Amino acid sequence: MSKDTGFTPGPWTFIPPSTVRDLCRVHSAETTVCNVYRGLNDIANANLIAAAPEMLKVLERLQEATGSEYIGDDGRAAIAKARGETPHNLSI
Repeated sequence: MSKDTGFTPGPWTFIPPSTVRDLCRVHSAETTVCNVYRGLNDIANANLIAAAPEMLKVLERLQEATGSEYIGDDGRAAIAKARGETPHNLSI
């Protein structure tokens, strides 16, 4: 876990299941970030989770380059949610 962000540093990588019963896994260079249980949209969900650190970094860079007003309320809420600064059940 990074002291700066509170989460495992990216990049994260999606590891597809090797068997029908296997889990979808998301790994970092350090550890398993999460296991996604098999079910509807499992591979799509695992890919989205794996992309999260890069998406957060891009959104933060956009905010720095253009100013907070340009990313809008949704962009600010997404950054806050990723940083754990809002309740996890908050919809954006």
